[in-house]
Amino acid sequence: MPEPRKILIIRMSSIGDVILTTPVIRQLRETFPDAQIDFLIRREFADVLRTNPHISNLIEIDVRKKGALSLEKLRIRATGYDVILDLQGNLRSFWLRLFGGAKLVLKMRKNKVLRHLLVNYKINWYTKIYSNVPSVAEKYLRAAAPLGTDIRDTKTELHLSPEIRKATDTRWQNWRENGIHVLMAPGARHFTKRWLP
Repeated sequence: MPEPRKILIIRMSSIGDVILTTPVIRQLRETFPDAQIDFLIRREFADVLRTNPHISNLIEIDVRKKGALSLEKLRIRATGYDVILDLQGNLRSFWLRLFGGAKLVLKMRKNKVLRHLLVNYKINWYTKIYSNVPSVAEKYLRAAAPLGTDIRDTKTELHLSPEIRKATDTRWQNWRENGIHVLMAPGARHFTKRWLP
């Protein structure tokens, strides 16, 4: 396959999972600097990626709106993507990639049976089958590996606008001056989504 000119990444939700896609976005931009790299996301989570410089077009969808998926399917097909990278792996994203018309469709492997056992019965066979359970960011990178991503580079990014940076700096300064301390405890329900110490 020739070098892709148009790439669509699908990950509609949620905030943490969207942030975990940023290594893929960055690496695709580094590998294909002139490509159009679009990202399909639910409108309520779009702010997380709005200022990401590696994304050409942030496509916001309101999945609650009647007919939104059908319209998006038509738009995707009309855009003529060379690659659709489905990092959502649900029925909605399946429908979009199925009718998207891309020359190459890549998707994340979810290990649905193992996940079902863990979520519904609290039976964790991941560690029995895998000596090293891959993180979600690594799974996303593995899905994009045919495009040249490095599965070891899982560093996430969050790009802030200058206005948000300034407001945040002002707030932190104000808190410091007033002796206010902030404790952050980032966590996740699933161990594959947690930050490493």
